[in-house]
Amino acid sequence: MTTTSPNKRLEELTQKLRQMRLPIMAAQLRAIYTEESVDSRTPLDLLEQLVTEEFYTRKQNAIDRNRKKAKLSNTTAHLGDIHHSPERKINAQVLEQLGMCQIF
Repeated sequence: MTTTSPNKRLEELTQKLRQMRLPIMAAQLRAIYTEESVDSRTPLDLLEQLVTEEFYTRKQNAIDRNRKKAKLSNTTAHLGDIHHSPERKINAQVLEQLGMCQIF
């Protein structure tokens, strides 16, 4: 029975992860494999690191995609920057509720 080298196994695993559209997990696996502290972590620790990085990267990508899709004129605007003078007829209380996600 022939054994496959660790580098070959790593390459095959990262390729499979990319085919499953998990590129962050593939990159993270490669980075973890090159670290010297891998032996001190449990398999659950390693899996948690892989999944967490993929999860948060996907969340951030979705946020970025939605911002781009919204075609906002000012992407750095904040609710607190809105001037709610009487002539603009903007209700300051509604803005405050929006900021705290309390509108029903």
